[in-house]
Amino acid sequence: MIPTDNLGCVMLRCGTGSYEPLIEPEWAANPDVLPDYCEGTAFLNPNALHLTLKYGLMPALVTGEDVDEALAGWRPPPILFVTGFELFGGGDGWKALVATVENPPVLQQANHWLSLLPHIDTWPGYRAHVTLGYIKSGLHIGDFDPPEIRAFITREVFHSGLERRTDQ
Repeated sequence: MIPTDNLGCVMLRCGTGSYEPLIEPEWAANPDVLPDYCEGTAFLNPNALHLTLKYGLMPALVTGEDVDEALAGWRPPPILFVTGFELFGGGDGWKALVATVENPPVLQQANHWLSLLPHIDTWPGYRAHVTLGYIKSGLHIGDFDPPEIRAFITREVFHSGLERRTDQ
């Protein structure tokens, strides 16, 4: 069996342009129960968010340079419009709170190009979303009022769990 707990992820940095907290601190999942790929997602910083372009890349076979090559010439949309809020997957003690966004063809294109790299489809079918943070597993979408977010300003592509090749 191939382990799926340390797969690579390619993301697009996002922010709201606001400095209002997105999620109440008491809703936050304990960081100790979160997988490695959740590291760095801030609940209280609305300008440290990410849109997932592709999750499931195999780090033993895919490098950061492979990602750069796959996305060569690709440009992200300047603004992402929020269409709703959902809870995704999760694990023992946590769920991901996400804002669903309009899914322009340019995001589908990036996901398709990245899907040509070795990967495991742990989440078949691409659904564009911005991860707002990770909440305690006992909470439900109706437990809070969604934040007043109108658009996300995209910044740059980055990846997690994929090494860079080093010249020898």
